[in-house]
Amino acid sequence: MPEPRSGRRPLPRRAVLAAAAVGLSTALTSTLRAGAYAGHLRAHLTASTT
Repeated sequence: MPEPRSGRRPLPRRAVLAAAAVGLSTALTSTLRAGAYAGHLRAHLTASTT
């Protein structure tokens, strides 16, 4: 595969897909963690008020 003359090689698709997958999984886990934490707090609040 010949090198482009600009000196910058375009990123391989595999690297782009891997980075996108890592970003998506990180966003998903943080969202799920926040949702679980909110549910945990809500359960504590409802348990303390009743």
